[in-house]
Amino acid sequence: MNEKVAVVTGGSAGIGLATVQALAQQGWAVAIIARDEARLEQAAAMLRQSGARVLAISADVADAEAIDAAADRIEAELGTIEAWVNNAMSTVIAAADKIIPQEYARVTATTYLAQSAPSCDFGQVGERFGNVAFGIDDGNHRRGQFAPS
Repeated sequence: MNEKVAVVTGGSAGIGLATVQALAQQGWAVAIIARDEARLEQAAAMLRQSGARVLAISADVADAEAIDAAADRIEAELGTIEAWVNNAMSTVIAAADKIIPQEYARVTATTYLAQSAPSCDFGQVGERFGNVAFGIDDGNHRRGQFAPS
């Protein structure tokens, strides 16, 4: 297969699903990473009906080891990752004084710290993943950047 491979975190609903659909319509093989297995499988089934090659992986983006394992599986099953879209996020709707520390920690872990995609040397990013959108520094010296292919 010569198709490009893209990964979308939080790709089972909303903007993430719309992103996956757009990529699939343009001929990309897509991997969807999300926590909700039922929604994940629904999204994958819908995409497969349209002829897309899809890999659905249930993982928590706040778990770096799980995301590294997902990246390895994606490359083994679909091919070299050429685009990585970080879309997963968490929110808490409440007055600030009603939000407990664990909720703040979850939002921070999912929405901000998890935006660094799979852990790898930045020197190898372009070689391994091609076009990868990274988020903020997660404390492991993987400062946000875009690595053109």
